[in-house]
Amino acid sequence: MTIAFLGTGRMGTELALHLLKEHELVVWNRTPSKAERLVAAGATLASSPEEAVAAADIVVTSLFGPDTVRDVVITPRLIPDGVLWIDTTTVSPEDA
Repeated sequence: MTIAFLGTGRMGTELALHLLKEHELVVWNRTPSKAERLVAAGATLASSPEEAVAAADIVVTSLFGPDTVRDVVITPRLIPDGVLWIDTTTVSPEDA
């Protein structure tokens, strides 16, 4: 199973490391250097969110906040039809 993981800050990296133990992982972060730990552990670094999700069965997001989720995922309709999206971004109840 291929998982795209968008957002490799502190929380995202820790979650992604666990997924990497059992799955192929493609990662993206707006600051690519923040994905270095995951790449060193075997993940593939994508140059864009679109590249990251292109062959994904599941997309996990752990982004900076609700505005980033809207800008990166919702507005451009990033998630392909039939792909499961799991959002772990911290947001308010109103934004959920």
